[in-house]
Amino acid sequence: MNHPKLPPLEAAWQTLRSSLEWAQEFGLVFVFCSDRDAKQALFQRANDLMQTQVRPFQRPEARQATDLIQCLLPIAINPASVHVDVGMPLWLDLDGHPGAASWDEARREFLHRLNERRAALVREHGRTVVLALPLDWTKPTAEAAPDLWTIRQPSVYLEPPETQGFAQQPPSSVQVVSSVSTPVAALHSPPSRDLPAAVLRWQAGQDRGQAVSPWDAAQAIEAALASGHSELAWPMAQETAQRARTLVAEFGKSPERMRDLAVALHKLGDVAQTMGRLDEAQQAYRESEQLTRTLMTDFGKSPDRMRDLSVSMGKLGNVAQALGRLDEAQQAYRESEQLTRSLVADFGRTPER
Repeated sequence: MNHPKLPPLEAAWQTLRSSLEWAQEFGLVFVFCSDRDAKQALFQRANDLMQTQVRPFQRPEARQATDLIQCLLPIAINPASVHVDVGMPLWLDLDGHPGAASWDEARREFLHRLNERRAALVREHGRTVVLALPLDWTKPTAEAAPDLWTIRQPSVYLEPPETQGFAQQPPSSVQVVSSVSTPVAALHSPPSRDLPAAVLRWQAGQDRGQAVSPWDAAQAIEAALASGHSELAWPMAQETAQRARTLVAEFGKSPERMRDLAVALHKLGDVAQTMGRLDEAQQAYRESEQLTRTLMTDFGKSPDRMRDLSVSMGKLGNVAQALGRLDEAQQAYRESEQLTRSLVADFGRTPER
């Protein structure tokens, strides 16, 4: 069954909301926009959500290009401890005066210098940072901040209503040189305007030979499933998992690359389960589970890793139940429950937990 396409602002909000609701560690979200009214409406929704958690956004203002470096950058790099302690999210508007040379240069310098602090940001600043940039700044952003680009949450795109067609969709990633190739011709099939925007961005990236980030790929796969296009979601999920495997093999086992692979395997399992391929779903979920356990052993427990493992066990329980293996399902569900209880006990209560 085809679901109606969400209005652009609503689609953007659903993407941003998912990043905010689960945020317990450092998270980075890029908002690429050319519609200032829609951006303000998006911010208001985000701020209202965080107000319910008594953590409203910090949103300093930049009046001139030099403010990006002199005022906004220090806040991003060296936030007040009270803001970090409560996890107060930060919203920085870097999209002023698009096309102006002085602003463009300041944007590049801001991103480059923030990128240099990537490790410290992840280690020390447990809060969400939203960076609003001009709509056509996906490629300049990835070039100026390649390390941050690889760990970002799903990106948000806001366009004026008159340009919200497929042809004007911005690319969701930049080209990455890799030995990974797309094995399935269906990924390059002619785009349909009836497909969700996330899927169209995926197809556009594939047609340009660009590597879509794992998070944008996950979003596209979820959108394909939700709109009833499981036959398209399957090769997308296969390609995403294979790309993630190859990146781990070529560049080593970093926490980010292993998490990306675990997420890709979750999506592969979701699509397989939807299509009734239960053995393949179980295999994907089990591999994701093992990756997450390795991450916890090698790099320590974190809320994200404990939640990921709990989700894996829940999914394995669902598959075991569908296969009639009730004892195996019960064991998986029990561990999932225990992990969630430990998450609450070790890291505190939140509505999601």
